[in-house]
Amino acid sequence: MPSTEREPSANSTPAKAVEFRRVALGKQKKTTTDETIVNAANPVGTEGSGGDTTPTNHNQDDLMTEETDEDYYEHDFFAKNRQRPALRSSFLRPGSTFIGSQQSGRSTHEVNVEIKAVDMESAFICGYLRIEGLTEDHPTLITYFEGEMISPKYSFFTKREEWGASAKTDIAHWSRFAPWRTISNQAKDPNYVHHNFDQQEHIYMRWKECFLVPDYTVRDIHGASYAGFYYICFDQLNGSISGFYFHQKSDKFQQLELSHVPDSGRSECYEFR
Repeated sequence: MPSTEREPSANSTPAKAVEFRRVALGKQKKTTTDETIVNAANPVGTEGSGGDTTPTNHNQDDLMTEETDEDYYEHDFFAKNRQRPALRSSFLRPGSTFIGSQQSGRSTHEVNVEIKAVDMESAFICGYLRIEGLTEDHPTLITYFEGEMISPKYSFFTKREEWGASAKTDIAHWSRFAPWRTISNQAKDPNYVHHNFDQQEHIYMRWKECFLVPDYTVRDIHGASYAGFYYICFDQLNGSISGFYFHQKSDKFQQLELSHVPDSGRSECYEFR
């Protein structure tokens, strides 16, 4: 989420998968399935959040559509079947928290990200992004975001016209990540498929903020916007997250830097209901 809006101007050793898998499974012995994200008014899906408790399946086809950004977060929470999402990363899992900052021009804002759901098989992630001191009227802003992981399912090229990113925009942002430059020759090919993405040291993602929490009906905030999205590079070895925010009417290359908050191996599990 950018700090201010402006008019657009004229002018950025693979880790073994088995290691991540063993760590993740070893820390999920007591994973529960009763916690859930109930709705946008309850950022944390824990006991006492209220709402319908009918179990359902978290299905990627329902969660991510190819029509409009309105459809992007209109989920079908009422499917009859359910299954636990696949986890392979020791850091990128439900319940993980990351803290750090976002740099915009001369301003720096504290950022906190809480992951709510991860499905490596569907290359999907979602959670809450909290940013401090963005505007005087809204000293704290929380948004719900959904993300797509660059994988056989999602290309390095953003194929969502409503997001406003061209192929040139994509390359300019990905090129700012040093690890990406080692695969840039292949990744710049529109036909390139990023296989075994979950077995690499770095996972690349796009995070799209969908709505404000708890009031999802608010669309416009004076002095701020969540209409853009983040290019993300996640380090599976140390749990760090680097990112750049993009929106045509915002300052360019607003940098996001986050570190994983140690949690003694606790891993929560959420289901959409």
